[in-house]
Amino acid sequence: MELTLAGEAASPIVASRPGMAESIVPPAASISIMTVPVATEAAMSWSQLAMIAGCAPFLRPEWIFPYLQTFEPRATLEIIAVHRHGEPIGVLPLIRERSWFYGVPIRLLRGPVQRSAPDPFDIACAAADADAVAGAVWQTLRARRDWDAIELVDLPETGAGWRLMQLAEAAGYRIGRRVSRCSPYISLPAGNPDPVATLPVPTSKFRANLRRRMRNLEKIGPVELKRYPDFDSAAFEQFLELEHSGWKGRNGTSILSDSRSVAYYRSLAKAAAQNGYLAMYALECDGEPIAMHLGLTHGRRYMVPKLTYSELHHEYAPGHLLVQAVIQDCAARGFTEFDFLGNAMTWKMEWTDQIRGYHRVHIFNRTVGGSLAYRSRYSLLTRAQAIRRRLQATASTEPRVSS
Repeated sequence: MELTLAGEAASPIVASRPGMAESIVPPAASISIMTVPVATEAAMSWSQLAMIAGCAPFLRPEWIFPYLQTFEPRATLEIIAVHRHGEPIGVLPLIRERSWFYGVPIRLLRGPVQRSAPDPFDIACAAADADAVAGAVWQTLRARRDWDAIELVDLPETGAGWRLMQLAEAAGYRIGRRVSRCSPYISLPAGNPDPVATLPVPTSKFRANLRRRMRNLEKIGPVELKRYPDFDSAAFEQFLELEHSGWKGRNGTSILSDSRSVAYYRSLAKAAAQNGYLAMYALECDGEPIAMHLGLTHGRRYMVPKLTYSELHHEYAPGHLLVQAVIQDCAARGFTEFDFLGNAMTWKMEWTDQIRGYHRVHIFNRTVGGSLAYRSRYSLLTRAQAIRRRLQATASTEPRVSS
């Protein structure tokens, strides 16, 4: 199998600001409340910060604003920006809205992400500035009473967002958190010409099946891996069509099933290409794609927000064959991680036992609405769920009496 590159894009260079972590001047946070169109025009400094700090794609304005413009164009956006020496060192964008929280009306601040299937979210800042940025954001938030709860979805256990939660908890504010997803990833062995052979989790039987399926697939026609670091309209359309041809199309959940989703993902792919972190892959057999990734790169990490495969070729496990080919390509290019993103599905766990936890976090203010919301979700509901589990456990252990 050969790899064909459809154009090559230079990797973005992450620069560090001199004295960024060493400065003793305390940072200060400011708040801007604006509509989505105005915020989009004012995002230049945020974009520059994201590039300098090396933020993941999901925390950059070119990723967040397409979502807002497509799905929540009337949202009120509150941007908390942290500055030092007049230069931005951190940004936390939040949607401000009135909402119902387990039967309680509240003033909610939440991350601008899809709540049902969010991307990883955090405060945008350099790792070296995480503590300082989180501290400045918290000092600003705790002085205000115009919010009842903050919701951060898919928050990683490292970073400024997690530190923000810890500061609130240490100050005696009520916190609610639960694991929102466990996302599998693979640490890639460096400098290994056959990285799949040395991965600890895939069994010898699993590897043998991959080799057998590749041999059988090659009997149909030449098998080729293509990588698209630049936006390729034809390849993007192929991805949409391939996804729509399977179960997502039948269930009405494919990207092509919703014109808004088509525009949204096209915007993301174009922005990723323009900023140097797009990595679309296609596994082709006899010139036709049978599995594809809409992938991204961040430093030496490869991530897969969206993937699809041909159900007509299911007997060859094209999704697994593409993962194998991408792992080999990434390892050859010096990448150190393959991140599946999403949930720990069974087929992903055939590749790895490494899991990265993400959390849904709520911070409740010392307001009437905040207190009632906390009790409704994390006090009364939690107790009710515990009682229900005890009753179910008791019922399952009671002997049944036959009549």
